[in-house]
Amino acid sequence: MKNVLQETKNWVVECVHKYPDVSYTQIAKMFGVDRKSVSIWVKGGISEERKDYLRGWQKQKSEKAKFILIQFLGGCCQQCGYHECYDALDFHHRNPSEKDKQVSDILLGNFDVALEEAKKCDLICCRCHREQHANEGSLGPNNLSTGFQPVVMGVGNSGEHPHKVLTT
Repeated sequence: MKNVLQETKNWVVECVHKYPDVSYTQIAKMFGVDRKSVSIWVKGGISEERKDYLRGWQKQKSEKAKFILIQFLGGCCQQCGYHECYDALDFHHRNPSEKDKQVSDILLGNFDVALEEAKKCDLICCRCHREQHANEGSLGPNNLSTGFQPVVMGVGNSGEHPHKVLTT
């Protein structure tokens, strides 16, 4: 019995290395073992190709989930309307006491869980997000000790983003 188990382990590990784009779940089904066993057997000897494949898969899944959630929340900053780069849009919890997890931390998990968490959020750009948190603390935009006052350029015909500033 011990030899059969060892033989199965060897075949599974060989299959994982030989076919890096086949998931552990699919390999487990092929050999009639559970997915966790495959992961444990392979853990010490995962190939660089498999690591690259998994990193790419995780990034793709995360980006797709974020895109869907951004569209669900309106597709742009709810404060200034910014929509140029989705990487610059953040999920801001309206009520921090209801926050279970960071939306960005659960994008790779169950999508329904991420959706429920996103429903507790406003979609705002990174600049508005930082300003909102600064205003919640003791250092607001007009409380700077240096007396610096930003001059905000209008959106108007220039096509400039509303957050571009000139110092006076």
